[in-house]
Formats: sequence, C-alpha cells, structure tokens
Amino acid sequence: MKRAIIIIFLAMAGICQAQTSLEKKVLDLANEYRSSLGAGNLEWNSIAANSAGMQAKYLDTVNKCAQCAKDLKDKRFLNTFGSHENPGAKMKTFYDRYMLALGKDSSSHKHSKVGEIIDYSTLYHVEKSQKADSTEAALAKMIIENWKNSKEHNKILTDPEMKYAGVRIFRKSCYDSFITSENIATSSVMVLTSKK
Repeated sequence: MKRAIIIIFLAMAGICQAQTSLEKKVLDLANEYRSSLGAGNLEWNSIAANSAGMQAKYLDTVNKCAQCAKDLKDKRFLNTFGSHENPGAKMKTFYDRYMLALGKDSSSHKHSKVGEIIDYSTLYHVEKSQKADSTEAALAKMIIENWKNSKEHNKILTDPEMKYAGVRIFRKSCYDSFITSENIATSSVMVLTSKK
C-alpha cells in the first residue's frame, strides 16, 4: 500500500516523465565535457531521473518566481538557491531519494556510487522572440558552466566511475521590466550513479 502511494505521488508530481529537450541538451553537454577529459559518456537512466526529479521539484517549490522578479537587480541571487537536503520529506538526502526511486531493486544497489549535482540560476533578459532551441542551448550551457565552476559538483560530474545519469529541470519565466524580454529561472538536478 505504501509503495502504491509513493508511485502515485511520483506520477502526480510530474516526475515520471520522458526526458525533455532541455534535459537532453544538458546531458549532451555533460558528455562532451566528460569526453574531453577522458571520463567517458553517461547513459540516460530513468531511475536517476526520477530521483533527480524529486529534488528538482522541491527546489522549484522553494525558489519562487516572485523572488526572481523581486531580486532581478541583485546578482547575488544568481546561483545561491538550493541545497541537497530536503528537510520536509522522509527522503532527506539524495541517497534516500535514489533508493526510493529504485523501489524493490534498492537492495542490489546498496554499494552503488551515487552523486547529485544541483543548480538554481536565472538567465536574464532573454528576448521573447528568440527561438526556443537557442534559448534552451543558452540555458543548458549556463547549467553546465555552473556545475563545472563548482569544485564539488565538477568532481561528481567528471568522476569516471559514474556511468549513468538522469536530469530533471523545472523552469519558469519571470518577466523583467521590458515587454520584449523575460528572465528564465531554472531548478536543475542531475543524479549520477555507477550502476544501472
């Protein structure tokens, strides 16, 4: 019964979904970066994506769009939101969330290496007329660059033992003072694991 409730919760939260084009772009850029360092490519993994989705949904909830608009001119909010902890949930740590996403198969993964990298950032003054594909390319580049520039996140991202990954990104538009442009806030999480 408890398991059925968890599955229903995940489905209702929109976490159990196919990979979006933005998430694919982020994984592709991560693989380009890893390949340039000889770390090998990551294979998309839906269980890791479900685990990432739990935290991305939480980050999206706590990082309100109103805050993005209010703090538009205060650049210290560019990359300061977010945590790997989820204090309001039973699955507080990324490892707990990964084990929950695994469900009945979790016992075979107890010795898996698992890592989580997060990012909350905003792409400012995006022209509304800009094509969606180029906006997504800019968002993906921003997310990857933030992970590369974080020592701990970069260490996880480039770990050659990590073979599988899932990405979940929640995004929202926060309009700026110009009618022709918007600010796009993203809550991004990638979960990487050594075992499928």
